[in-house]
Amino acid sequence: MVKEGKLKAVYIKGGIFMVIRRPKRFFLIMVLIILLFSQFGIFATNIIHAAQNYEERQNKKFLSQYEWVEWEITRGDTYWNIQKLLAPNSNICKLKNFVEKKNERQVGMIYPGETILLLKEKK
Repeated sequence: MVKEGKLKAVYIKGGIFMVIRRPKRFFLIMVLIILLFSQFGIFATNIIHAAQNYEERQNKKFLSQYEWVEWEITRGDTYWNIQKLLAPNSNICKLKNFVEKKNERQVGMIYPGETILLLKEKK
């Protein structure tokens, strides 16, 4: 039995009564927990943002070694052959990601008469 003076607050959660004897302490702890989780969220967001900025800087640095050129596809051309001709010392797979993003399409299927942008090594 709880004395009338000791009972501070009664809350209903899922049909179960919870008796909180020290509501000030309870609410203080709840506020601290909420602040802790919100700070963790802000911290995680900052880490993600910093990682994205780092990746963008790395991509700009990588692309500074190349220049964009227009190439008209002729019969028998494949992306791999053309790109190897334009950038013989480069990783064609890595270049493919940048080329597809720039052209807003996949470059695996190209047809004669099309013009696409490709990366060429700077001299």
